[in-house]
Amino acid sequence: MEYYEQLAKADDAVDADQLSILRRAVQAQELLFEEYAQAIDYSLECIAEAGVEIDGPHFDESSGYPRLNYGFAAGSKASGGPDNPVPDECIRAHSFYVEMAYSSQPAIQEVLDSALDAKRPALQTCIEDAGIVVDGELPIREWLLEIVKSGESGRDCLNAQEITEF
Repeated sequence: MEYYEQLAKADDAVDADQLSILRRAVQAQELLFEEYAQAIDYSLECIAEAGVEIDGPHFDESSGYPRLNYGFAAGSKASGGPDNPVPDECIRAHSFYVEMAYSSQPAIQEVLDSALDAKRPALQTCIEDAGIVVDGELPIREWLLEIVKSGESGRDCLNAQEITEF
């Protein structure tokens, strides 16, 4: 938590509300879902005020903990950069560090590990059917990384189990 607060303090683009949420989280050693959602709401309001179409936020517990997914209409220039920097600027100002701190909390990571472990048997079946061999004794995140490294079939198995983060 302290790490993200320090990064946010050093970033001149971060607004006072995001810093306040992080400060309170450091003091409490916990970042509440409601505070996380509030920061995302601020980002999405900023994006919408710039005239950019928003998709979400959508409540999601597929990783074992509550989180919000969102998107926005965006394109890219030939150089690869965004055609409209406003959404990224809004997120950076209002929720970027809060989002990182929220998902990095030890309690969230424990819940995520449990949710991933619960998907291990079905994922093991999928990778075996695809002819992928990975040491099943590895800790869950190392095991998943090896599946990702195995190629497209491994990534297809992760997608089939709706594993979007680890």
